[in-house]
Amino acid sequence: MKWVKKAAFMGLSAVMLTACGGQTPDSGDNEQSVTINRTGDPIAARVNNTPIYRSDVSRAAQAQGLIGPDMELATDDPIFLVTVNELIDQRLLSLDAVRADVSQQPEAQRRLAAARERILGNYRVEQYVAEAVNETSIRELYEAQRDLAGRGEERRVRQIVLADEATAADIAQRLNDEEDFEILAAEFSTDAATRDRGGELGWPRRCSASAVSS
Repeated sequence: MKWVKKAAFMGLSAVMLTACGGQTPDSGDNEQSVTINRTGDPIAARVNNTPIYRSDVSRAAQAQGLIGPDMELATDDPIFLVTVNELIDQRLLSLDAVRADVSQQPEAQRRLAAARERILGNYRVEQYVAEAVNETSIRELYEAQRDLAGRGEERRVRQIVLADEATAADIAQRLNDEEDFEILAAEFSTDAATRDRGGELGWPRRCSASAVSS
């Protein structure tokens, strides 16, 4: 399927859009143009003999959050049509800027340098993330979470061991009256192992029902 978009922008020529089109190298007056392997990447539009590729449209839509990562757009998708028109307008402006030699102006040079630094920095972060998030790291995280989930509920346990029921009743009342547990344990507990630690037994795991023996 083919269609034609007539665009007049600052005296620039019309633009021919094609749904698939053949491969041509990037061209134009961009002094920093580089050769990119576009094999298998159909041309979505041509602007003054410079191509805009299908992958360019998808990446632009992804950058705007219109589609998810690694998603491809059909040429009749409304998002594709809107995005490719935006790229055409952007290309027309860029070509006009090149013809006017805007890139040699000091302010343009500063903005180009800042944009280049930002893009390279962001791309490096993406590489770091891609290297760190792999099958091995995902499995290690999964196993760590699985181990944590298997620990069961943990509760803090303290004790005051007493010699007789009467003393136990008295201490229970004093605890109800919000006296300090650690002080009472140190003074009255008969368990030498925990008395000096305020009766502290730590944070033992709560056993599951299947692990409790009768």
